[in-house]
Amino acid sequence: MRPLHEFSRTSDVLDAINALVVESGLRGPSQRQIAAVVRISPGTLMHEYGNRSEMLRRACVQAARDHVRAWNQRWSERWYLAAPERRGPALLLPDHEQELSHERQWGAWRELARSDVAMLPGLGVALEGERRAVEWAREQLGRERDELATDALLALVTGVITRMVDTEDPWTLEHASRVLESAWR
Repeated sequence: MRPLHEFSRTSDVLDAINALVVESGLRGPSQRQIAAVVRISPGTLMHEYGNRSEMLRRACVQAARDHVRAWNQRWSERWYLAAPERRGPALLLPDHEQELSHERQWGAWRELARSDVAMLPGLGVALEGERRAVEWAREQLGRERDELATDALLALVTGVITRMVDTEDPWTLEHASRVLESAWR
């Protein structure tokens, strides 16, 4: 079987899977749902991309890479634009709707991964990327390397982001930033 990146409609398949994961929740999308969105037959989809589990695993790894890229881009772009007194871990927080949408999508992948071990490679990629972004942030902010503090900050940032994308009572960026900055001190 050829790798996903060799097919011209791969991005359509990945986009369809991402959208359906957000809609489907813990069930995850079926091959028929994916095929219907991409407008190809389920047989062709399976022939070109493998079974449902393999498609979801590959899509989750790609979503994780996109997630890590978003975190790194968010931090690096904001670090150089922020005034020195405004530099802090809050630069890792999503600050507009597109970034919040991305975080909601990644949250859906995390929830799906709880019920499907095929997603574990994607979770590993994302967790390692998030951790590297937090370590880089800590280094840029002049804090010494401390594994326990890095883990604590990573947990805090992901927890705050989870509250920001909460559908019932979301935190505003201002509130989330204040919480993160006060915990950072």
